[in-house]
Amino acid sequence: MEIVYREAKESDAYGFEYVAANSWKDTYWDLLPQEFLLNRLNRLKSKEELERKLNSIKEHIKNNPNRTFIALDNDKVVGILEIGENSPKYKDYGHLEAIYVLPEYKGHNIGKNLFLLAIKKLIDLGYNKMELECMCGNNTIDFYKKYGGIELETTKRNIYGKEVDVIIVVFENIKNILEENTKTNNHK
Repeated sequence: MEIVYREAKESDAYGFEYVAANSWKDTYWDLLPQEFLLNRLNRLKSKEELERKLNSIKEHIKNNPNRTFIALDNDKVVGILEIGENSPKYKDYGHLEAIYVLPEYKGHNIGKNLFLLAIKKLIDLGYNKMELECMCGNNTIDFYKKYGGIELETTKRNIYGKEVDVIIVVFENIKNILEENTKTNNHK
């Protein structure tokens, strides 16, 4: 399996939503209303709802160049990444918006490579610090801690009508993280 990482194009919108919907079901099944997660998957089958969502994703990709990326296995989108230039709360921190990998592709370093790509892109934008939010109960927090993430605080967020606790995770020197991990990895 040779995974290619690149900036998302508008034509990747369906693959982007497919990964997001399936990953959300896998990641948040016990954390968000299951009906919502199943509805999100079912939206992939509803032409009208899907078209509306894909138009929204295409617009997002078009209006946010160099912020949305994908991992491809042949022509199949298997992972997605979104970054933001400014943390919503912490000045001088780049923001890691989202990393999702299809459940059947976990364990192949795709999440790690997307994480390192996020760091590289944020460094290119002039950041040396990064912030993200991780829903309480999401095991991905352990992944972020492994790379030096520090739990700063817990706060409330409204996610599709449900108030949930999220942990703010910060990384204080992302250049070091990238350097340490590129010594042994050859990623794009």
